[in-house]
Amino acid sequence: MTISFPSNTRDIINGIRTAIGRTIVLQDFDRTACTYSGCGVDPITDTAIDPFCPVCSGVGYTTVMNETSILAHVFWKPADMLNWVTGGQYFTGDCVVQVEYTDTNIANINDAKYVVVDDKRLRIKDKVLRGVPAINRVILDLELEEE
Repeated sequence: MTISFPSNTRDIINGIRTAIGRTIVLQDFDRTACTYSGCGVDPITDTAIDPFCPVCSGVGYTTVMNETSILAHVFWKPADMLNWVTGGQYFTGDCVVQVEYTDTNIANINDAKYVVVDDKRLRIKDKVLRGVPAINRVILDLELEEE
């Protein structure tokens, strides 16, 4: 028996995500050597040349946060939800989001340090690629960042 999927399966899933989804923000950070006049990074000690630099505060590096917004279907889990498997149970995370599988989304997900969903900062615990017959979505299992 052969299962045939409609040729527009991806379009249907994207339509559902568009109708019920909301924006999430992927955050990553770029660290660059300080470019303030008279400062920078000593290549031997990996410390700031100017310990009193007003730009990097004597660290030698500046950090810039990059944010990328993408549309996702968001599902918050109850705090005590556990998954049962043959060997017992395990905690799967606090939130699951489903986004479209694109090369750009995959690159942004791989670079992301945090995901902001409903003004809450989370970490990516697991990434699962899904879709039939071709991969068309990515499921991210997220955990709340400890404060």
